[in-house]
Amino acid sequence: MRWLLAAAFVAAACGRENPAPPPSASVVQPQRPAPTTPSPLREVSVTDAAGSAVALRDRLRDVTVLVFWASWCGPCQAEMPLVDRYAASEHDSRIAVIAVNIDENRQEGVDAVAARHYALPVVFDPDVHAYEALFHTQDAEIPAIAIVSRDGVETEHGYDDELTETQHIAHLRELAHAHLH
Repeated sequence: MRWLLAAAFVAAACGRENPAPPPSASVVQPQRPAPTTPSPLREVSVTDAAGSAVALRDRLRDVTVLVFWASWCGPCQAEMPLVDRYAASEHDSRIAVIAVNIDENRQEGVDAVAARHYALPVVFDPDVHAYEALFHTQDAEIPAIAIVSRDGVETEHGYDDELTETQHIAHLRELAHAHLH
């Protein structure tokens, strides 16, 4: 009998912190908090193909995959079509995939995008402000990926040419989805 009273007391005490709604009450799902802009990108602007300034924070989602590349970078040329395929296949609206071109001459980056017919959003950062904010250096080592989420920033350098196309795309998807909440 004492254990029954003790169990009832514990259950009642636990119920005070998280009371169950009465059976007739409708349960309202709490709203997901709005994505927060990670401090490294709060003030970073890049440009679009026309040269207009774009606040990078306006393009972020719950998880944003930023892929840094340049038109002259051989490994980037191997990786970018795979990133473009991944972006086209990503159907979770909480994830954004954005290519960040760091060519010193922005027009060379614009021409490279047009020649390769990339469908994913591409922004241009010839002064590497976004790269510096995320990797804490202006010495850009590309290709590079930054996964930006509420968890913070996870970075990765290089291109693994031993992965198949399918494996590379799966790796990108795994990186992005690991940060969804």
